[in-house]
Amino acid sequence: MSDETYNERMTTLALAPMKRLSRPQQRRKHFVERLQGVTDDATRKHLLRQIQSVEKQCNKPFRMTNRDHAIIEGLARFRFLTAPQIAPLVGGSKRKLTYRLHLLWLHGFLDRPANQRVYLSAFYDHGNPDLLYALGREGAKLLAQRG
Repeated sequence: MSDETYNERMTTLALAPMKRLSRPQQRRKHFVERLQGVTDDATRKHLLRQIQSVEKQCNKPFRMTNRDHAIIEGLARFRFLTAPQIAPLVGGSKRKLTYRLHLLWLHGFLDRPANQRVYLSAFYDHGNPDLLYALGREGAKLLAQRG
C-alpha cells in the first residue's frame, strides 16, 4: 500500500472513533465549521442533516434513577470502569446499562478519557472494544450535593 493510499484510508478510519467518543456539542461545532467552506450542494445537505441529528441528541430528555446514582457512586469508588465492570455493581440488562451510560455521558455526569481515541483508531479493524468511563463534572457535583 502506498503512503498516499494509507494516509487517505487512515483519515476516514480515524473519524469513526471521534464520532463515537465526542459529545454532540463537539460534533455540532465540527459540522458547522466544515459547513463554512462547502460549496457543493450534496455535501451541504449532508452536513445540515448531520447538524439536525446532533441537535436532536443534545435535547434528549433525562431523569436520574437510583441505578444512575449507583453507577456514579461506583465510578467514584473505582475511578475508571467499563460497561461489563459496571454491570455487576448495578445489575439489569446490558442493553439498558449501555443506554444509561450513554445518557449519563451526554449530560456530563460521566466522561470518556480522550486517549481512547488513539487506541480505537489504531485497532479499528479488530472489533468494538468496551469504552472506559470516568466520573464527569456533573457527577462530581451530584455526589458533593448528596454528601
